[in-house]
Formats: sequence, structure tokens, C-alpha cells
Amino acid sequence: MKAQINTHLFTQTRFDSGALTPSNFVVHPFANCGQYQADVSRNGGFLYSFIIDVSERHPEKQISLDLAQLDAKLRTADQHDCSCGPDHNLFTLAENGYGLFYASKGSGGYSVKVHPLSAEKCDHAEIFDSTALTNDDLFGITLLRPGDYLLRDAKNKIECKIHVAEVKPGKEPYRPPEALHVDAESIKKAGAQLKLLQAQGLVVRCAGFSRIVIEYKSPTEPTNKKTGTKANQPLKAAVASWKKTGVKR
Repeated sequence: MKAQINTHLFTQTRFDSGALTPSNFVVHPFANCGQYQADVSRNGGFLYSFIIDVSERHPEKQISLDLAQLDAKLRTADQHDCSCGPDHNLFTLAENGYGLFYASKGSGGYSVKVHPLSAEKCDHAEIFDSTALTNDDLFGITLLRPGDYLLRDAKNKIECKIHVAEVKPGKEPYRPPEALHVDAESIKKAGAQLKLLQAQGLVVRCAGFSRIVIEYKSPTEPTNKKTGTKANQPLKAAVASWKKTGVKR
């Protein structure tokens, strides 16, 4: 079977913590026991809901929820009135556990809002909104195209440059280094720049209300050895650069 490459991973030039794609994710800690309803939207339009039950009785310290896959699963269940039972959209999590939200396929654009149905130490207000991350929420991303990016968080007046260095082909398959973890406050310094290698993860711990946007500013395209010029097809150049490293994703 021929492997299919999601071209959105290479053509996307804007990444948004409030519009999840296959290259990024958000994480929220659930500190209090209770039942929570998660409402999922795509490009601003509501799609579906599911329930997260948080209890000290549950063993799961983390649940990873693929919003794109759940979209297809829950829609199919509703259309066929399947015998999945009343809990087919119920997920369990230990107290003080973490919910990780991401989208594994397609062009993305997913967001999620969580509010309590019943919870301890809660006024029933919304506790999580991926379009407005709060203290200790995490935003993670993997940047595949080499080049220069700009990270912005307008709500907290944070801005810094990101340089993603191209990985040269070698004898051994390339294994990306450990993700770089940064605190939102630590990148407020003027002139701050983060340096990554292709496919190296970046995880930002948020402070206050945050919506992180990363924009691709300039490419680092391979030079054509025969002509001595830069490749003029960014997608093909990016895919070729990715393949030659031997990365197994």
C-alpha cells in the first residue's frame, strides 16, 4: 500500500491554538472530580458533544481525544442508531488527570469548549476553551518545513521568532530531538528567538488568557544542484526535504 502524505502539513502557513490541525494539540488539566461536557466546533460551526467523567476511581491519568476521528465516529453512530449504548460518547479520566485534544487528519480547524455538568469546587462556568487557553494549559506543535516563523500571543503581548533548521540526510534515519518546552513568560523578552530542527516539537505553557498563532514567514528551500537555483515549488521541496531525512512518522 502506498503511503499517503497529508499535504496540509507542508502547505499550511498559519498555525492557531484555537484551530487544531494534525500538526498541533492542546492540553488541559482536570483538577476537580465531576462530569464535563465538551462541545467541538470546526471553523466556528458546532459539530458534536461528548462527556468526560473525572473521578478518583478512574485509572486514566491522560486521555488523548482525536477530534477528527470522533467527528466521524459519533456521526456514524447517530446516523445508524447503533447499539453502542448510552456511554459511547463518555470518556473517563482520573482526578488531576490531563485531557489532550488534537486532530489526526484533514485540514483541521477544530476547537473545543468544556463546561461542567456537575463538578466539585466549580461555579458551572466554562473551564476550558481552546480558543482562549488559561494558566497551565499547554499548546504543542510540530513544524516540518524549514524556515523562519513568528509566534504571537496578542492577548499577552508575546512575540518571538522561531527558526527551524533543515535536517541534512545522513546514513542513519533521522530521529527528532526531544521537544523544546518553554513558558509563555520566558519568551516575552525583546528579541527572543527559539531554534528548532525539522520535526522537533515545541510545547508552550500558557499564562493568563492565551491564543497562540504561529505564522510561516520565509522558506529555507533546498538548492537545485543542477541549476544552482532555489526550488520554485515549495510543496515538492518540503516533501522532498522531509523524505530524505528518513523520518518515520
